Amino acid sequence: MRAWMPWVVAGVVLLPQTSAQAQQTSFEGGDGEGVVSVGGGRVDARGPRAVAGSRGVPSVTITSTAPRPTNETLRIDVQFSESVTGLHISEISLTNGVRVSPLRGSGANYNFDVEPNPDFKGNLVVVIPAGVAQSVQSNDPNTRREESFPVDTEVPTLDDAVVDDDQL
Repeated sequence: MRAWMPWVVAGVVLLPQTSAQAQQTSFEGGDGEGVVSVGGGRVDARGPRAVAGSRGVPSVTITSTAPRPTNETLRIDVQFSESVTGLHISEISLTNGVRVSPLRGSGANYNFDVEPNPDFKGNLVVVIPAGVAQSVQSNDPNTRREESFPVDTEVPTLDDAVVDDDQL
């Protein structure tokens, strides 16, 4: 009978599907180190390690309660799947909008305000890049998340009008 041995490919330990379910996660802008989640622990270049209480790599949700589409300032809510540290407003990418408040919050919940670009109709895009925050419990970096919010700040125009006495 052959003894089971894990395969190591590019620094990532691969396990047979019958012994554990593994998922490789890559990190944008990271050091290129592969990390594999296995049950309640982690396997990376340092080898297997337990992560007590951690749910793994923190995932991110980006929401806003602003009506869609909107032409007003949006409060953007950022929620991580667990408490994180290291998140800075300068690391949050915006397209078609400008931050108008500092980053507020701590732990797993943060928010900030965004003003859509003037005279613009389309999507305001918020991106939380991978690796900009780390889990308080395991020090693992967050996953990447992108969310679009429809906005319409175009000034209305009148294309045609008929004047009948004092009525339009």
